[in-house]
Amino acid sequence: MGKWGFVGLLFLLWSLLAAAKLTDLADPPDWSRLDSFQKSISKQEFLRQLNEVYCPRKSWWSPWIEIEENRARIRKKAGSDDWYDLQFLESNESSNFSNSRFQISGSKILIDPGHIGGEFSEMEGRHFVLGDDEPVKEGDLALSVALKLKSELQKKGAIVSLSREQNQPVTQKCPQDFKELAETWFSRMEWLQKLPEEERSKRIQKRQELYFYRVSEIMARSEIIRK
Repeated sequence: MGKWGFVGLLFLLWSLLAAAKLTDLADPPDWSRLDSFQKSISKQEFLRQLNEVYCPRKSWWSPWIEIEENRARIRKKAGSDDWYDLQFLESNESSNFSNSRFQISGSKILIDPGHIGGEFSEMEGRHFVLGDDEPVKEGDLALSVALKLKSELQKKGAIVSLSREQNQPVTQKCPQDFKELAETWFSRMEWLQKLPEEERSKRIQKRQELYFYRVSEIMARSEIIRK
């Protein structure tokens, strides 16, 4: 498997894990979608791509993925002991895909600029300021890079589209739409009930925002990608 095949594997993997962590808004993950990737990548290459490219902090992926000699065990749901087993290719060289077969000209490519940016950057936690400088907003930077990449790919003959072309959310929902869901989540946490009223309100608001930008927004973009 080349890098483009691994992109497909990782996209499916992270989308399934995201649904497993926050299923209040998502359909149950269909883990069989990973079956076509069985024995398509070696352990060595899987670890290299995972650690050096896609998720360089082991502390982020280790609660979800266990690496064994012949397989990667992927936890299906937070706190559960139910796993999906992805079997590794026995050889150190991955197969089924050749980089030389990928042609940019004529290819349809969809770029998903991360985050939202704009007025939502602070809510997302993707915003910082150095001294008196203008704020740095990760969503704005991601869109700027995506637009430049789109231009370069088009020069090479690719058919390119973006999941968003403004620093605005794709989802039609807003944080207030998730008030009831956030309150339901809050009611399950007994220890939270003991917090002062002001602190409880803040946490419910944060949860509403999280459902908005981390769940609803990602699901809206995934619909664009599927189409």
